[in-house]
Amino acid sequence: MVSFDIVSLYTNIPLAETIQIILDHLYKDRTPPTTIPRDDMKKLLEFATQDSHFLFNGKIYDQKDGVSMGSPLAPLLAEIFLQDFEKKHLSSFKEKGIVYWKRYVDDTFVLLDPKVSAKDIAAQLSQCHPSLKFTCEEEYTSTNKDLSKEGSPQKKFLRQNRYSTEKKGSTEEKKSTLRIALSFLDVLVERQPGIGFESRKYRKETFTGLLTKWDSFVPKQYKYNAISTMVYRATRICSTYEALHDEFDIIRGLALDNGYPVAFVESIIRRQLNLIYTPRAITPTAPETDNVVLRVPYYGKPSQIYAKRVTAAVAKQYPLKQVRVVYDVTARIGQNFSTKDQIPTELKSGVVYEATCPQCKEQYIGKTCRHLKTRMNEHLAEQKKFLSPPVKVAEPKANSNAPSKKVIGNHNLHMMMTRSKSHMIKHEINQRKLLPRALTKADNTQKQTETSNTTTETKIHITRSQTKKVPSIKTDLKK
Repeated sequence: MVSFDIVSLYTNIPLAETIQIILDHLYKDRTPPTTIPRDDMKKLLEFATQDSHFLFNGKIYDQKDGVSMGSPLAPLLAEIFLQDFEKKHLSSFKEKGIVYWKRYVDDTFVLLDPKVSAKDIAAQLSQCHPSLKFTCEEEYTSTNKDLSKEGSPQKKFLRQNRYSTEKKGSTEEKKSTLRIALSFLDVLVERQPGIGFESRKYRKETFTGLLTKWDSFVPKQYKYNAISTMVYRATRICSTYEALHDEFDIIRGLALDNGYPVAFVESIIRRQLNLIYTPRAITPTAPETDNVVLRVPYYGKPSQIYAKRVTAAVAKQYPLKQVRVVYDVTARIGQNFSTKDQIPTELKSGVVYEATCPQCKEQYIGKTCRHLKTRMNEHLAEQKKFLSPPVKVAEPKANSNAPSKKVIGNHNLHMMMTRSKSHMIKHEINQRKLLPRALTKADNTQKQTETSNTTTETKIHITRSQTKKVPSIKTDLKK
């Protein structure tokens, strides 16, 4: 048994060759499955794969070849290229000693002829294409009592963390038998000469045993899923009852170390086993219902009460609607750790910001999905038409986690301009109220002089768009 692995598969995929493989497969018949011409399809594929760039340490890099990690096209292009590679070269390697070949993405489980060297096969595979480099992991020999690093990682994990129980005593007392094992993905494949193969769950040596803590402030369904997924994987991977029994003991020990009650863990194990081994009764088909997903932020008991009331109200008003409640944890530890470069505030999008006018001290809160710098320039350009001197915008408060990404439209701009106009009208009314009081205290001989001076001072505070209303103030003073 040998496991072959391809080094850095996604970043080493030859894009030009892969695109050519796709085109040859699509247009090999006279009636292709698409009406897009071959040249146009080639340009589309090149545009979607070759024009990729990323930011690292403040510098922008352009990726010339290979597919970027995390790209939706990466698994598809890798599978297309590797299938073509296997079609061309695998038949010749079967004559060189490959008996069985099964691949999952870039990991391959292989059975070789005992006379063939695994390293030689890996070297020959690497020579088939300059972009691919194969590495191999060979099987190792152990016994059922061998708990060393190269032996059985599961039993070593049990011994180190004291998860072994008295129930396994009969298993440990069995006669030592020779086992040949190989880890492939999360499966440990054991081969007993003359008997057959056996599979069980595999955990790496770096596994810490940390799960979602029982006292964590998360929905109970999260804690249930943390245990049920391990139980489900155990039932799918373990090929014998002995291996399944050992895996359940590991799960119990992990749950106890993370504070889970024993009864809670046992109930999950029983439920998963019943779902698998209990035959399901055939029930008459119920009327079709529309599933509606309700996403509720998790804040403890209030969130549960809110979800129950909404579910009951929907079930009463709309019987054919089935509401599925999904709790969302708003605060996560991962939010405090970021390995990406920080984006400058003025270049962030999807933000909520605040702008303050230095003249009237009015505050405006807006939201935009465009760059903040672009939206601020639009505000300044609009405010220059109605305010003099220009308004200085305060430091924006960015919030990239804003729930709404709606762009501010003309309606919000109109509301902002209307607010500024109303403030200027209030300012003019206050000036009118103060003028008569100032004139009554002056002498009759100086009325005309004080009136003209006061009018001049009033013009200083009124913007240009409102200076036409000053003559009406003089008329009121004469009356």
